Amino acid sequence: MFDLMSRYFWAICIAVALAKYLAMRRRIRALTDLSPTEKQSGEACAQWFAILSCLPWLIMGWGILGGGVPSVFAFLRPADRNPYVILWLGTIFVLTLVYAGWVWFAGGARKVQAFQLYNANLGSRRAPLSETAIKIFAALGPFFVLFWIWWMARLNIPAQPLR
Repeated sequence: MFDLMSRYFWAICIAVALAKYLAMRRRIRALTDLSPTEKQSGEACAQWFAILSCLPWLIMGWGILGGGVPSVFAFLRPADRNPYVILWLGTIFVLTLVYAGWVWFAGGARKVQAFQLYNANLGSRRAPLSETAIKIFAALGPFFVLFWIWWMARLNIPAQPLR
């Protein structure tokens, strides 16, 4: 079972992203203070969130199923400089930059707030975030990812050999 989970973790993450998309879409449709055009715009934003959030997991699946990476644990070892791992981490970093740019320069903070896109957890209800808080979190995202990559490169997580 553990081997199965470590080999198909990426598929579970895609399923979670799709479930979150369905929850966001349902939440947007239930908002009463939005016009039909605004709801359609919100659903489009949620759809793009889902598509873009699946990209790193598709890359992970490609690496594992293609045989270039033995399991999900290899993605926790960027110091090994595996091309799939570098591509996976690079995709996550670029996505945080794109999100930060959208939030700061394309009115994304207002859309995230209006459509409650920050509340993508299934079944949870959070207090509303201000546009300022959304911008701060978006600006900190790329720095967090860089710190996370640096930290993983310093860890000595056991590697699994290729099969």
